[in-house]
Amino acid sequence: SQGKAEVFATLHDAESVFALAVDRRTGALFAGTGAEGKVMRVEAGAASTVYFKADEPFVVSLAVADDGAVYAGTGGKGLLYRITSAGRATVLYDFHGEDVHAVALGPDRTVWAIANEGSSSSTTETTESSSSRRNTGGRNPPGPSAAPKSKAGKGSLWRFDAQGRPERVMHHDEFHYLSLALDDHGAPYVGTGAEGRVYTVDDAHRVALVADTDERQIGALVVSGTTRFLIGSDPAAFHRVLA
Repeated sequence: SQGKAEVFATLHDAESVFALAVDRRTGALFAGTGAEGKVMRVEAGAASTVYFKADEPFVVSLAVADDGAVYAGTGGKGLLYRITSAGRATVLYDFHGEDVHAVALGPDRTVWAIANEGSSSSTTETTESSSSRRNTGGRNPPGPSAAPKSKAGKGSLWRFDAQGRPERVMHHDEFHYLSLALDDHGAPYVGTGAEGRVYTVDDAHRVALVADTDERQIGALVVSGTTRFLIGSDPAAFHRVLA
């Protein structure tokens, strides 16, 4: 508010927050946390509750469907959960990779997810840097603060239909994936964890390069109509995709 940030909630049972998602029906806010793999229902102040406890140490991605189901992707064994109510969930899919880095919900009850195999975990780096800041009162510790560069792994994009049937629609063995967004028609856009690229793919599995930046990673994407933005990192940059 007016250029100042205030603490909305403190999650005492979590070390790190990796993902946030809002239930548009009720306005409820959910957080994916580590290092105990909890999905928290976040309330203002310090009254947040554990909505679901995963079998993995990190919940790194979240999305909430129109029917209130919460989809949660984990880092560790790479599980995608469908949480129907507090404490009740099923595993929608067990990926070969270790990291379900992003989840997006499309039309006709489709679910999209990006999974990675073999890349060094960003959750470990984030947790270490978070602990360092806590030990110094929230300030960055003295000395070099750059996190070690993650090694490129293998990324894959998956689509699940309304019956939960999986289909791998795109993959790259040269780099992992970091970001996922759907346009107004439900077409997917994926940002890479190396080479700084954005790809899309159609129903016939034809892959197209949308953007090729000078940055190493694409950490976030926004795609809506003619508005297409991306955030690159190493170094940090903000781009608008014009064509």
